[in-house]
Amino acid sequence: MSNSGGTVLTNHLASITEGADGAPLRRGERRKQHTRRRLLDAAAETYAFAGVEGATISAITERADVGLGTFYLHFEDKDAIAVAVCTVVVNRLLDEEGQSVDAVRSVGGDPDPLAIFSRVMCNRAAADPGLLRSLLRWEGPRAPSTNGLPAADTNELRRMLLPRLAERFASGMESSRYRTEDPALAAQAVLGVYASIIPAWVASGRTDWAALGAFVERSVVSMFQVHTNDR
Repeated sequence: MSNSGGTVLTNHLASITEGADGAPLRRGERRKQHTRRRLLDAAAETYAFAGVEGATISAITERADVGLGTFYLHFEDKDAIAVAVCTVVVNRLLDEEGQSVDAVRSVGGDPDPLAIFSRVMCNRAAADPGLLRSLLRWEGPRAPSTNGLPAADTNELRRMLLPRLAERFASGMESSRYRTEDPALAAQAVLGVYASIIPAWVASGRTDWAALGAFVERSVVSMFQVHTNDR
């Protein structure tokens, strides 16, 4: 059964009670929504200890307590549910980032996008260490080969975060907070830091996430920060 421990992936999502036309959802639609969430939660819990590659559809459906046929009513295959889990995690990261930005501004502060994004990543890892480590390691669905050569895998979580983080870089560069660099390359470099440090920290079993958050924040900000004597 799902919810056997750890953070529930979908517990922050609002329930959808109305359809696009504003009419209340029928009981069958509400049940379908609930089942999809159970599958997402079960997948997240399975990834946390088995990794995305090591998880099987049967393990996910067993943990969610649903039949195999029910799984295929919601997701095409194993990759599809992993992408859906990544999407929920990314949206949650962005929600938490927005809350952090608002909190800094509410006291008259000037939020540093890189510092906040790094803290949010580490806080999310602290809440779901096994899940975030697994998602940072998963190379995502394999693209079709080109000219007979296998396509390079791309980490799905980093792929989703890349354009968002590049936007933060572009904004920081316009305000002269960060050095002028290619925003996409800069974002890729920072995501690489997350992908190497966070899984290693989880594997070490260390639990001082505040210390890790401070270290990652200092590291990524110092990479691109414009110092006073550089202006």
